[in-house]
Amino acid sequence: QAQGASAHTSIGDVPLQTNHNGPCQILLRPENMRIQAVADSTLSIKDIRFLGARKEVTIQTPESDIFVNISARSTIKIGDNIKITPIEACPSWTN
Repeated sequence: QAQGASAHTSIGDVPLQTNHNGPCQILLRPENMRIQAVADSTLSIKDIRFLGARKEVTIQTPESDIFVNISARSTIKIGDNIKITPIEACPSWTN
């Protein structure tokens, strides 16, 4: 659900490149997200795939699984509760 330049999603509030009010589609690129371990979150690490200089992390949200690319140096591990923060505003549109 968007309100102006942000939208409330299952991963938290996401900044938008375009203002919207009401339902909208959001493009969250896996490389455009930062994750951080936090104790009080409904998001958790379900799986990690090592891909050379990066890891592809599967994150379980209350609604579905999503994928995020992170540095291979990250110490995030399976089972960690996490917070996701978009690095920059996301493209969005309405139908």
